[in-house]
Amino acid sequence: MLRRMSSRGILSLALILVGVGCERFAYYGARAFLVMDMRSGGEGLESYATVYSTMMWLGVFCSFAGAGVAFGIGPRATAAIGALVSVIGCFVLVAGSYKAGGFVLSAGAGILRPCPAAAAAEVLGREDGDAAPSPRRFAAVTAFMLFVYAAINAGALAGPLIGKALRTDGTSTVAYAVDGIVMFLGAGAIAAAAVLGFQKSSAIAAPPPTDVYRTPGLAPQTQPAPTGNALVGVAILATASAIYAAGLVASFPARTMGALPDWIHSINPIVVVIVATIFGCIWVAGTQQRWTISPLSFYGAGIAIFAFGLFVIAISGESVFGNVAGQIIAAAGESPAGTIGTAFAALAVRNRGATLVVAGWMALGSVVNMLAGSLMTASSGVVIVLAFVLGAAGVAFAALGKRIHREFFERPLSA
Repeated sequence: MLRRMSSRGILSLALILVGVGCERFAYYGARAFLVMDMRSGGEGLESYATVYSTMMWLGVFCSFAGAGVAFGIGPRATAAIGALVSVIGCFVLVAGSYKAGGFVLSAGAGILRPCPAAAAAEVLGREDGDAAPSPRRFAAVTAFMLFVYAAINAGALAGPLIGKALRTDGTSTVAYAVDGIVMFLGAGAIAAAAVLGFQKSSAIAAPPPTDVYRTPGLAPQTQPAPTGNALVGVAILATASAIYAAGLVASFPARTMGALPDWIHSINPIVVVIVATIFGCIWVAGTQQRWTISPLSFYGAGIAIFAFGLFVIAISGESVFGNVAGQIIAAAGESPAGTIGTAFAALAVRNRGATLVVAGWMALGSVVNMLAGSLMTASSGVVIVLAFVLGAAGVAFAALGKRIHREFFERPLSA
């Protein structure tokens, strides 16, 4: 895949990765301390709860707005606009307008959020022309989304840590200014990726895609899978994704807050960064070796592993060892569970409408996260039941992943 893709395309995706990491650094670096700064300015906790909810819904709305913009100018240019809006939000926070800054920052994050997956589908799917995306394209976009997930978690981990270190004098101005500078650098990287996207790539004509899910031999002739079928496939994946999103909320139980050391909650992003990076490299190698495993089988396995980790967390109570083990297991499963469905959503349509499909996919996760907040205080029994349901869904997708891929995302015509 990498040998046949233009260096311009590879550089474009690398720049997007840098931009995503910078954006998450700035977003979480600012949001982690927003409540403290609002309270120091005389705002009550209830006011922050309203602001936080508004920020979340604003992000969802702006994801769809960004998807609309992407119809005209493409996902990479749209991502650059979202990054620029986030820069403005950071410097509104520097000026001390915490509510307004939080809203602008969330708007920029929403515009940007669905664009990396759609950009990857656009760049990595180009060599397929009008044919259905070959199995290697799904593997390639899966690899890229794993790297994106690693960048997201690295930024989300580093932003609050550095922000805390910069607040030694009790003021927030310097911390927000650093967030703004990092976000400006990220916006520059994404803007460069957009410029590369506007330039015509000297793509090399590729032979018909080889179906790596069958016995090696003559590659079948393919045509695009009917869009309706692909969207049905995405809807099937979304059922598991919705349950997974609820499980993600339950994996950070508020009922044990205060009984466990704070550092336990830093385990998740550290493990996710390591595992997602390793799996991303493995899937890049897999595209070169023409693996027969379907990414959807990997998706199901990730959900099942996450479910087991959630079960361990639920039965551990206030045990430090049990919670550490559960967080490590859940984080290992989170990398494929949180990325592969997005890759398939991005490849469900063969035009700039991909950004809209990705926005809808991500909106589902965001809405479930907001509605499932009570699971953080739910009893262990409720979480155990959720873990078993999620585990069953993961096993089913692991077993049926190859079949689902063939039925909904590719259409062979003849051998």
